[in-house]
Amino acid sequence: MAFDSDDDGDDILFSSKFDMLEQTTTLVDEGKNKNLSDILYKSKGKMKKTFGLCAAFIGVGLCVAIIGPTLSDLTAQVNREGDFVNISLLFVGRSVGYLVGYFLGSFLYIIFNPQLIIAVSLLLASIAIGVVSATHQLLSLIITMSVVGLAIGVMERGASVVCFQFWGDRSPGFLQMIHFTLAVGAFIASLLAVPFPHWPWTCYVNASETATTFPMTTIPESMTNVTSEVADVPAMKAYVIISVYVSLISLLFFYFTWISPSTSEVVPSQPNESRRDSDGTVIFVVMSFHFLYTAAEVSFGAFVSEVYLHSFDTVCSGTAAVVLFWGSFTLGRSIPLCFTVPMSSLAFLTVNSVGTLIASLILAVSTEMKSPSTQLFWLGSVLLGLSMSNLFQAGNAWLQRYMSIGEKLSAMLVIGDVLGHAGAPTILSFFTFPSDVYPSGINDSNSYHTLLYAMVLFSFLWTALFFYVYVRSEAEGIKPTPENESSQNTVVNDVIDGVNEALNTESKTKKSGKQIIKPKFEVRRGHKD
Repeated sequence: MAFDSDDDGDDILFSSKFDMLEQTTTLVDEGKNKNLSDILYKSKGKMKKTFGLCAAFIGVGLCVAIIGPTLSDLTAQVNREGDFVNISLLFVGRSVGYLVGYFLGSFLYIIFNPQLIIAVSLLLASIAIGVVSATHQLLSLIITMSVVGLAIGVMERGASVVCFQFWGDRSPGFLQMIHFTLAVGAFIASLLAVPFPHWPWTCYVNASETATTFPMTTIPESMTNVTSEVADVPAMKAYVIISVYVSLISLLFFYFTWISPSTSEVVPSQPNESRRDSDGTVIFVVMSFHFLYTAAEVSFGAFVSEVYLHSFDTVCSGTAAVVLFWGSFTLGRSIPLCFTVPMSSLAFLTVNSVGTLIASLILAVSTEMKSPSTQLFWLGSVLLGLSMSNLFQAGNAWLQRYMSIGEKLSAMLVIGDVLGHAGAPTILSFFTFPSDVYPSGINDSNSYHTLLYAMVLFSFLWTALFFYVYVRSEAEGIKPTPENESSQNTVVNDVIDGVNEALNTESKTKKSGKQIIKPKFEVRRGHKD
């Protein structure tokens, strides 16, 4: 390429002494020019920023899951001991905030640096989750949780944006790794609640020499009244710990913003034209699946500790059930990341759907036996966590083989998630905790099994939905698109290849040095071409 000089007729030619990466002085990306230094720096820092995203989503998991095992403590803090019906409005507030944050993030990531948006969102979440420990009014607590939901919504919207900018076609594998860290955060949150005593609920311990099980409707004389003195609700210290952690990750992303302040345009993804458009029935099925799954996950994680507490009279704390559920959930999420799953998307979906149905039945049976079995309850909790861990990804992967998902449909699916997140806990709390003041409702122990019956219903319904889509597709002769086969067996390869590529690029950048940013020019006199 030659440029004519107006002064002396000389031609200036670009010296081609560098490799392909070094020759590129500008890159046209979505209508914007980027300097070579920006490209090299982005390649150099994307591994650190990806791990930063993983750390951030551990914080998201902490913020989401800490409410469940500390729900009774929150009722005590706002002077509504046992009022789970009103305290469940926290989920409504958080869901509304999440919905606003998700759609707000769609605009913010186009205008501002994504790293800055993530940093501000984390800072906002850390402040809000820390304020929870000092909030003593229900309305204030609901508003605080809505702020947490707002920050989480912006964060989740930005994860896919940042991952795609860093990894391109390999971003799905890294996104799955990031959502695995969210499960890790939820598991850690359940562990954080264990060391702290709960609000002053009277726990009846069998003090007789013989191991006799007594029904919860009567209190024998051999039962000793043990009441913990909790004036300041120590479980709220878990919220302070989470707040400190999230604030530190926020500072990390502020640092990323400071060293890489440039912005890049985010272009909304377009649906794949090779897939057929989705009709109203299929859209309703997918929205229903999102609603049912979110309702089951949030409701079980929120109320299982209370159900466990009132179903087995020999245990004073139900946090063990939460730990088992989230621990097995995290373990299940790690399986597709660490191992190759030799299954099609349909087979993987079938295994998870049947697993959730069996687990729900085990949980329901464990509390209805003449002698309730804690071992069966634990087994059901573990199996439910393992089955639900990959159900959402497997279900979406299989359903997307039959439909096209664009921005509008994605927005509708988010609404389905929010409805399940907000509506199910509120409705279930009304039927599960009918008493006005806890623990007077302990005499009606059967009502606490409503959650377990609801889990059976949820599992049956989403299994029926998948069966309906399969039967309808077979009847209409609809063939699933090959490119939408489940990517469960390629996640590890995508992540490893992406990491190796980033490390190789960083190594080349260090060897070449920063002087390559200034290209050499040669001046040839008399060049006419």
